[in-house]
Amino acid sequence: MRQQGRIIIFGAALAFSPILFLFLVPVLLGQSPAFQIAVLFPPLVIFPITVAYSIVRYRLLDIDRFLGNALTYMLTTAGAVAVFYLLLTALSFSLQSQVQSDNPLLIALYLLILVFALNPLRDIVQKGINRVFYRAKADYQQILANISSGLASTPDLAHTLALLDESLSSAFSPTCFWLYLYNDDGAIYEPYTPRSHAMGIPVYKESKLVQFLYQTEEVVWLPPERPLPNDLLSEKDFLKQLNCHILVPLRYEEHLVGFLALGQKRSGDPYTSDDFDFLSAAANQSSLSVENLRLFMNLQKTLDQTLEMKNLMDDIFSSMSSGVITTNLTRNITLFNRAAAQIIGLPVEAAIGKTLGDVMGFFGSKFNTMTESALEKNQQIIGEELTPSLPERGDLHLRVSCSPLRDARRGTKGTTIVIDDLTEQYALEAEQERIRKTFGRVVAPRVRDRLLADPGNLTLAGESEEITVLFADLHNFTPFSETVSPEVLFEILNSYLTVAAQSILDEEGTLDKFMGDAAMAFWNAPDKQPNHTLRAVKAALKMNQALEEHRTVLDENFKLYFSIGISRGVAMVGNVGTNELFNYTVIGSVVNLAQRLESVAEPNQILLSGAAYQKVADHVKVKERPALELKGHERPVTAYELLGLVE
Repeated sequence: MRQQGRIIIFGAALAFSPILFLFLVPVLLGQSPAFQIAVLFPPLVIFPITVAYSIVRYRLLDIDRFLGNALTYMLTTAGAVAVFYLLLTALSFSLQSQVQSDNPLLIALYLLILVFALNPLRDIVQKGINRVFYRAKADYQQILANISSGLASTPDLAHTLALLDESLSSAFSPTCFWLYLYNDDGAIYEPYTPRSHAMGIPVYKESKLVQFLYQTEEVVWLPPERPLPNDLLSEKDFLKQLNCHILVPLRYEEHLVGFLALGQKRSGDPYTSDDFDFLSAAANQSSLSVENLRLFMNLQKTLDQTLEMKNLMDDIFSSMSSGVITTNLTRNITLFNRAAAQIIGLPVEAAIGKTLGDVMGFFGSKFNTMTESALEKNQQIIGEELTPSLPERGDLHLRVSCSPLRDARRGTKGTTIVIDDLTEQYALEAEQERIRKTFGRVVAPRVRDRLLADPGNLTLAGESEEITVLFADLHNFTPFSETVSPEVLFEILNSYLTVAAQSILDEEGTLDKFMGDAAMAFWNAPDKQPNHTLRAVKAALKMNQALEEHRTVLDENFKLYFSIGISRGVAMVGNVGTNELFNYTVIGSVVNLAQRLESVAEPNQILLSGAAYQKVADHVKVKERPALELKGHERPVTAYELLGLVE
């Protein structure tokens, strides 16, 4: 805004000076000049032009310099003209007669005055303009006193920048100002300025510029019209971007803690030896404060990083599902995260500062031994399972690990305890096992495992598969049931079906269902079994052999025999029923054929269908039976009596 004002004043002076000197001044001197519009009005257009120009380009340094010089010469000229008219008036008054402007005596006296007074007059005008617009004349002692008292307060970057900027502006009004401070972490000098819109360029410690400033004891002046020192030729691009020609090293105990970078004076005047002495004195007075500021900033940064890391660790400990507890050497709790509070059922605030015995005494002697080993013997105990009991939660299943808490020097400072709560996991596993066992009593184990493994298998759907089906039925069971009580009948029936079912399961068959005194099973579903027919054959033979042994422990009246039929073919395999209740079973003619073969088989006899025999012909001994007329089959069916396996 101040620069805009200068430009506008300059434009107004140029615009109105013709009217002032060609009309108003003569009128004030008693003359009657003609008001020449053609001469006096055109310069007025300069005024709006300068107003517009100040809005667009008011920040340019060249405009400031040009404005200052032009205003100086304009006021000097005005002063010279004023001196001429004053001299003319004085002579006319002294001689008591009108003296003309072309009087030789007047001209001689005026020229004599100009010879001796013009330069002093210009200097006075220039100093006045600098004082008003650029504040060039400054009391260095007062500024140094202000810097010293201002920097004595609490180290603060914004305060220090504002103070130095104000002080340097009072002394020189530089075009730019940067304070570079050394950063220990990055080994770099970082730039700071009170002008928030400016973007600084950092300087690395190994740069030629830093080495040059370190070796220099005085203020460095780099005027743009002179070549750079040889040591700084490699920094030419950086110095050009920086656009600062004065560099002031800031030293503290032989260390370059930073430096000041200043641009040219806004007045355009060069820096003088007095300016350099002032800058050296200011650097000496401010070095200690700048070093304190730098250390304070590094400390603040370290503190912020530490607080951030602490907050991060707190967040990590709070979000962990494992309980984490730390103690000091006297076994007092120093850390008790949220998970530990939930496991033990004690608020964090109530646990901090208490001893392990007060908070976790119910963990028992084994836990005390673990913590003592970690604290006194520096031993690490991993994954010990404890089962303490809490009134609110009952029996707990916990996995506990203890290790010494060490500092950076590997010294023991306490104990670290990590607790994983396995109570819900144990309960879930127990529930799953109970469901598995219960479900296994209702359906075949292989079907149970298939349904529990994938809920998608619980849908009503089927697929076509080649399977082997086995039917086993107790021969003459109906007449037998009429001779015994229901209780005995159930006991005998279950004993026979148990033997049959075990023989099927031993060969990894899928036990489909029990139908009264009969059992049905199939192979190759739900899992693929390349030798499924041979498995069915082996299951039938095992069944007869097991029943032979079983009958030896039964009463003679309770000896029964299975008739068995085995067939192989394609069937639909899947869940049959409703969405609420269904069976995993097989449907197809192959199932009917196995049941028909079982119905015509003799007690303790195993009949194979032709398709089943073809798949196991190389492994079994058979006896071909005459073609059988079976219900539901239009043509006679070839069947083979299974005698045993080929050795």
